Amino acid sequence: MTRDDERGAASVEAAVVIPAVMLLLGLLMVGARLWYVTGTVEDAAWLAARSASLERTAPAAHNAAQRVGTEQLRSAGTECRELTVQAEVSGLHRRVGEPATVMVQVRCTVPLADLLVPGTPGSVEVSARGSSIVDQHRGRA
Repeated sequence: MTRDDERGAASVEAAVVIPAVMLLLGLLMVGARLWYVTGTVEDAAWLAARSASLERTAPAAHNAAQRVGTEQLRSAGTECRELTVQAEVSGLHRRVGEPATVMVQVRCTVPLADLLVPGTPGSVEVSARGSSIVDQHRGRA
């Protein structure tokens, strides 16, 4: 084989390898975004539940969960196309001395279209639940 027989081989190799490497990098970016958002949504759910469990009334607990969940995601730089924070605060209605918990579910629709990876959906919903124990010896409304 002479050098003339190998003319253009590098161009063919580049035409095959470069798109494959770009696709791999894009998939890594999608995975990294989903991993990061999952962690921040879990943290937001737990912190929202904790803040709701410290309140004395159900309306105040709902407001605290909504505020803390939203602020936590915003401060972490998490972009949610849609965000819902739902609090289950019936434990605040139990009598003092009875065990009770507060549950919060956070749902975040994460955009993926900006990563320009073929085959990925435009967005994915990530959700997490957090719970916190209500102090048994604390006054409740």
